[in-house]
Amino acid sequence: MTNIELEVIKFIQQISSPFFDLFFELITILGEAAPVAIIFIIFYWVIDKKYGQLIGYTLILNISINGIIKDIFCLERPIGKPGIRTLRESTATGFSFPSGHTQSSASLWFSLCFIFQKKYLWIFSWCITILTAISRMYLGVHYPKDVIVGLFLGLLVCFISNKIYNNIKSFSKACIPSCALILIILLIGKSNDTFSAASILLGFSFGAIFEEKVVKFSTNLPLKKKLLRLPVGILFISIIYMILFIIQIPNLINYFILSFVCIGICPLIFKKLNI
Repeated sequence: MTNIELEVIKFIQQISSPFFDLFFELITILGEAAPVAIIFIIFYWVIDKKYGQLIGYTLILNISINGIIKDIFCLERPIGKPGIRTLRESTATGFSFPSGHTQSSASLWFSLCFIFQKKYLWIFSWCITILTAISRMYLGVHYPKDVIVGLFLGLLVCFISNKIYNNIKSFSKACIPSCALILIILLIGKSNDTFSAASILLGFSFGAIFEEKVVKFSTNLPLKKKLLRLPVGILFISIIYMILFIIQIPNLINYFILSFVCIGICPLIFKKLNI
């Protein structure tokens, strides 16, 4: 099976050129942490708090489940295999199966589909997710089975999180049972990526509880005011990140603090500043 999959990757890489290198690198970047986090922040802080909560909840469940499955199967990537050309190897951390980029892309874009229920959005989401899957093979960092399973896992996680969120009135209560994933990760986790996901999930959940019980911020404000949240919030998070970096706090604690700040503390600052 692996030999067949390697041939599929080689077939895709036949179109290699500077143009396609750039094109597929840009596509794969859309499934990475920074762009995904920015989209979540814009929704949660500015556009609609509830939509942001659902998107964030879906993304956090996604990276946690992806990490657990990777650590169960422990499958190697095609990197270094004869005839395979690899680009953006720095983004290919951890095990190969399933593809985290493809799963994240699917969970993000299909979350928007469940929210807005627009036909054109479904078409776009399928297109961008399939292109992300192809990009991971074109870049030589994933096998076909990795991206196929990643795509449908992303869809499944999106469907499940949407059901949980819509059937539990309190967002903080939706986060609490999800923390059971942390116990699973502690029992079977093997990679730093997986433990990082658990740390983010824990920070996200505590941040959600803090926001709901203490802060209770709103996105029902004039757009000009809400747009101020982006530079203020990003600056505050950047300062926190620099402080943590300077005092050399372990990464797992960093992820917890930063996710808690993003979900709970930044909204508190917005409310105090009346923005």
